[in-house]
Amino acid sequence: MKKRNFLVIAVVSLFALTACNSGGNNSTNSTGMSVSTNTPNAANTGNSFSDLPLLKQYKFTAKATKMLIGDSKSADCDQNYSHARSEDRLENLLIVQSSDGRGCWVGGDYNNRNYHVEYGVLSTSKEDSYTAYKISPSQDPAKHFAASNVSLAFDFQQTGEYSVYLFDGIKFTAISDIKVTATGLTELPNINLNRFKNEMTLLVVPEGTRLSSYSKIDEGLQGAQIASAGAFNVNKYIVDVGSNRTPMGISDFNGGPESMGVNSLLTPIALDDGGLGIIWQDRQQHKVYLTKFDDNQLTSTIELSQPQDNTKRMLAAAASDENGNLFYLMIETKSVFLKNDVLSVVLVQSDQQGNIIQEKELNQPSASNKNPLNATEFGSIDTPSDAKHNLGIHFKVSLEYANNKLALIMARKHTVTGDGLNHEGADAYLIDASTLSIIKSMGQTAGHSFGNKMTVAEDGQSFIATEIGDNYPRGILVHRITDQGRDSRVVYTFKTNHYTTPSHHGRGPFPQIGVKPDGTPIYGSSNDNSTYSEIGMVRESDNGLVMVFAGEPSPTGKVLDNTRTGSHDPMNVGFMLINENLDQTTNKNTVIENDLVITENGSQPEEGAYYDFDGGKHDQQVRGIKWLTQYHTASGVKPSKVEGATRIHMSSIGNDQFLVLWEKWNANGFESTIMQVIDSNGNTVQPAQKLKDVRLNRHDSLKRIGDKIYSVTANKHTHQLNITVFNLNS
Repeated sequence: MKKRNFLVIAVVSLFALTACNSGGNNSTNSTGMSVSTNTPNAANTGNSFSDLPLLKQYKFTAKATKMLIGDSKSADCDQNYSHARSEDRLENLLIVQSSDGRGCWVGGDYNNRNYHVEYGVLSTSKEDSYTAYKISPSQDPAKHFAASNVSLAFDFQQTGEYSVYLFDGIKFTAISDIKVTATGLTELPNINLNRFKNEMTLLVVPEGTRLSSYSKIDEGLQGAQIASAGAFNVNKYIVDVGSNRTPMGISDFNGGPESMGVNSLLTPIALDDGGLGIIWQDRQQHKVYLTKFDDNQLTSTIELSQPQDNTKRMLAAAASDENGNLFYLMIETKSVFLKNDVLSVVLVQSDQQGNIIQEKELNQPSASNKNPLNATEFGSIDTPSDAKHNLGIHFKVSLEYANNKLALIMARKHTVTGDGLNHEGADAYLIDASTLSIIKSMGQTAGHSFGNKMTVAEDGQSFIATEIGDNYPRGILVHRITDQGRDSRVVYTFKTNHYTTPSHHGRGPFPQIGVKPDGTPIYGSSNDNSTYSEIGMVRESDNGLVMVFAGEPSPTGKVLDNTRTGSHDPMNVGFMLINENLDQTTNKNTVIENDLVITENGSQPEEGAYYDFDGGKHDQQVRGIKWLTQYHTASGVKPSKVEGATRIHMSSIGNDQFLVLWEKWNANGFESTIMQVIDSNGNTVQPAQKLKDVRLNRHDSLKRIGDKIYSVTANKHTHQLNITVFNLNS
């Protein structure tokens, strides 16, 4: 029998585009379907994090089955569905062809057809029950190409307001609202069966019905235990922040492996009571908020004050001190930048009630220096921050507090140079937390800087960071920042795509250095913005600095093969152990010696070379890599730039062990989130395990507070924060 993948549809109303758990009721809904719910809420009585119930488990039970051809037409081509065919209908559900601008095609030449549909009940053991339709993908794809959308119309028995939800086997996601003003067939919004590849559930629920796989803890707070293995119990909480507040969510950045990333969206910090704080910005209203979440599972969200002027600013980074003071960096954004603009860069200190204690302009022009931070562009807050919009997503900023000092790494575009270009780079600064004045400028760390992450060293005095640059230098770096200055080393470097013309941007001519496999000449200069890598995090251990990252090893394990720059190899999670005494190691830029990377049983040295933008030759050598994953492209399939690992994160869990998280993507996009525990030599302590209903942000780091590690994402459509808590078992 041929295996089927199913789309499940349950029709049962409007609930403000949020996914919540069902309250107790037993009724017949306005669609004429039976709906019964009986799920007691978990009262908020200060229960511990480990007391949460498991995710609810839903089961589909079929009552009727039919193959629906799908040759009826939607109302935009067949007014009032006057020619709807019985062959396309099961119970109240009708499959129709709708126009994508090219008409409603039927007959199979230009439309997908034949959908296996089951009518039945979606229910839990707690007696939550909803009439449902399970729909498989098309069994008969268009002979030529699909020129129509395949939509669903539903025969409503009563007028009213409804919400359409998707259920993926784990969670419910609201996708649209419907206001039905007349009974009969109405097309369900935002559904195109051409796009569905796997099993899903679609629900249209009566007003007031709450749907969730999570249990209600309190108003605006849901939770469930989603995993328990080895070192951890893993809980997930869903926190409402208010329908008038919109955090940046997972949907705001859709880039997979090898995309350049996105700036900080949500910053987790420690509060003075030991709870978690999350500093974030509503980029629609430009307001900055602090959401608090404590050990008693109590939440609140307050607005933080900003500089009182007419300048539009983006929240770039945030930190907190041991007394609960908050520090957040606000950088001016514009839709249009001039080549010699001077950006306002304001550092704000406030208390946890949102009151400003002090603020300081860090880029204050003077007679001797009109642009002391050399900051001319930071992107536009009004531009979508997805992988298709470069403006305003590349500029990464990290800020950390320790011992009355703030360390800052800030990427931005510089003022125009002699070649007429505004180049991008990141610089490091040390700031006095008492006065918010810059103590020391430590120069450029990388350019272009396509990612940086920083943490406080275990001595409580200094900072360690990792960063990725595409040219100056070309590689992943590790920095140690102290009162005395900055020590930096390239610890990993990668392949390069070179120019195929001898001159560019007023530079050259450059000598020919070789040919591509197709005979195209290549010259001794490059401006390859692709880094074929992604930073993870660097942490301290008894043996040295532990670093995880993602890279593109070829099928033979090479990362410096410049002939493999025409397409991407799958991204894999890599591990390195690095000498913690960076200042005592050999510094040969992109040639990494064995006194710097000291991984036990790591990869043997691999040598290569690249030429930079100005034609300078840089020898390369990598060593000491352990690949934690072995993702690969199937034989005969062209590698995809979205395959493999992305969004790599790491946190220490004690005893020289580390939690590593990443997302696995395939050619269709996100596939799963995975956790693994390793030791300081990169050996597996707890095998890789998939996590249910967990996503990760690219730039935002994990935060450990006591015996808990937090990861935070958001859903802008439901106005909610998603907090995943890894509770360390004693």
